[in-house]
Amino acid sequence: MKAVIIAGGKGTRLQPLTAQRPKAMAPLAEKPVMQYGIELLKKHGITEIAVTVGYMAEKIEAYFGDGSGLGVSLTYFKESNPLGTAGSVKEAEAFLDEPFLVMSGDVLSDFHLREGIAAHERMGGLATIFVKEVESPLDFAVVQMNDAGQITRFLEKPKEEEIFSQTVSSGIYLMEPEILASIEKGEKADFGRDIFPQLLRLGKQLNGYPAEGYWADIGTLPRYYQAQLDLLHGHVSAEISGTEVAPGIWVGEDVMIEAGVSLKAPVVIGSGTVVQRGASIGPGAVVGAASTVAGRASVEGTVAWPRAVLQQGSTLKGAVLADGVIVKERMTIQEPLVIGSGTVVEEVVLSSPRAAAAGQRIGQPVEWGPALKGHRARLSAAFANAEEQTAALASAYGSLLRHGQVVYLSSDHQPRSIALKKIALRCLRATGVNVVEIESTLLPVFRFSLERNEPAGGLYIRQSERNGKKKLIIELFDERGMPVNKEWQQRLQQYLAMRCRRFVPDGQSGMHRTRSDQESSYLSELLARIDVAAIRQRKWKIALYDETQGQFPVISFLFDYLQCEWMEVRDLQDIEQMESFVRNQQADLGILIGESGEFVSWMTEEGFLLSDEEQLLQTAQVQLALKQNPKLAAPLFGGAQLEMLAARFGGTIVRTKPSTRAMMEAEGTVQVMAYDAPFAILSTLYYLSTSGYSLTDLTETLQAELVYPPTVGKSVM
Repeated sequence: MKAVIIAGGKGTRLQPLTAQRPKAMAPLAEKPVMQYGIELLKKHGITEIAVTVGYMAEKIEAYFGDGSGLGVSLTYFKESNPLGTAGSVKEAEAFLDEPFLVMSGDVLSDFHLREGIAAHERMGGLATIFVKEVESPLDFAVVQMNDAGQITRFLEKPKEEEIFSQTVSSGIYLMEPEILASIEKGEKADFGRDIFPQLLRLGKQLNGYPAEGYWADIGTLPRYYQAQLDLLHGHVSAEISGTEVAPGIWVGEDVMIEAGVSLKAPVVIGSGTVVQRGASIGPGAVVGAASTVAGRASVEGTVAWPRAVLQQGSTLKGAVLADGVIVKERMTIQEPLVIGSGTVVEEVVLSSPRAAAAGQRIGQPVEWGPALKGHRARLSAAFANAEEQTAALASAYGSLLRHGQVVYLSSDHQPRSIALKKIALRCLRATGVNVVEIESTLLPVFRFSLERNEPAGGLYIRQSERNGKKKLIIELFDERGMPVNKEWQQRLQQYLAMRCRRFVPDGQSGMHRTRSDQESSYLSELLARIDVAAIRQRKWKIALYDETQGQFPVISFLFDYLQCEWMEVRDLQDIEQMESFVRNQQADLGILIGESGEFVSWMTEEGFLLSDEEQLLQTAQVQLALKQNPKLAAPLFGGAQLEMLAARFGGTIVRTKPSTRAMMEAEGTVQVMAYDAPFAILSTLYYLSTSGYSLTDLTETLQAELVYPPTVGKSVM
């Protein structure tokens, strides 16, 4: 029998521990969790193993190689995109020419696999699932079987009200090669969510094998920590790394333990570690390879990965430390806490009398808030204590980046935003990242600078006021200028909740420089795309309401450069006031710009504000007619008229979720008219100038041709 180990997962729920390694490489007592799975397979005579890899695949391949060091043969199959459990196994189809076993790379178990194989051969069927009774099945797939051991119901990660059994799938399966025919190659699919329910609906036989023994999925921080303790206390039958020099005390090679050290079983000490006189380690402690435990340091119920430095008098109880963590002298951690790689614990004494579960999320989370206008999934943070929480967010963001990477930082012109920007600057530099400060500018200009210069990311701070309430908005972006994705949001949440941040030694703080050329670069690029003379010749008369309150010279410069006559409305109370202003001033059109400089709304010369549908069609017509981008992002709920427009101009409509990131990804740029007011204004004025349309003409034409197309070949009487 052959086997497949699924090892492509990122381990998002294990952040920050998996920031620099895949989940399958998370160490348990000095060995990657995947190694325990390989050793279990070999123990039961299974030595031909396929490994499906994706995220940080090179680290898995570099450590295990061809498997000969462990007495097995490993063949790797790499996913270019995440394909799910079933999709990844499908990639190894050519290898799986006989019955095979599937196991997740993040499972710790001592199941008797041979007994399960015998049961599978006896019962027949396409697959046999190793099942286990658990107290809480919410995180697993719930299984129900009949008296013959055949599965009758299967539900992946049920809601509490949907639980019909305490029996769950262990993620270890025995399968016949024929099952692969039910999986589409290259398509994302999971066994639990897709394939097993589909096979049951088709009346195919799936079996459950109630396995005896230990089983744990280490996919969350609490379960990871508990698996370490279970391993140390002998609750799972597995070989622990090192030599057992005394009952329950395992020591690696070249370990130096000075006289006067207290070791209380169970303890694992990795190779090359130095433990100085007066230190106390255990019970329930793992100290990784090449670490230093100084005199009077105390380590209990703690897992320290390699290269940890625990200085004189430091105390740790219940912590998990990733690679290279330094705990300074007399620092105390006495509550469950996870600390990311490279962190220096030196400023805060973390001690708490309260009881807490292992891996508990500690701290105040970021508010992942809704947008102020439209449907935007964007990271924003609103805080009661703005200074403290700005520092926390900037520190967490900087810690997620590599030392020496570059971050762009900017804000609006509000004095409080600028003050908070200085705090963020200091905290980012303290994590060792270099900061380029962009002078206060519009958000679209800031995103433009990120896309053109490609730093590691960016942070923008602004104030928002709605209904008399002021709110701080902190926006985080990736290297392309797009809002950070969901994975980054989760990692930031975890870093904040676990109080993780990296401190660098004196002399290694990030550098700081400023740039004041980005607005001119932004405008130069926009203006180079169009014939400015065409707009100037039209001599536009514009009524303007600018929520940025004139604090950004980009907008006024643009209208002046285009030789528009523009009149600004101050202290706008309601839309009727704007309508009257447009008519009274006999303006050619009215423009309303949102506070961040992203959104623009349009009003005709007659004082009619375009509806959302009208504006969507107008934007599409302008972009497609000017051929600025052959792809136009459109929300899923937009009308079918958009496809009609695209066909007319030879473009493509890409339907997507109505979020900032999704729209930008669809168009392949951050310069999307729906989120860049100066870009939208310039493009629209140019199109109207060259086409001869007024805004009313354009709107009515679109309504007549697309919303109410003429009837062809039928009488309208």
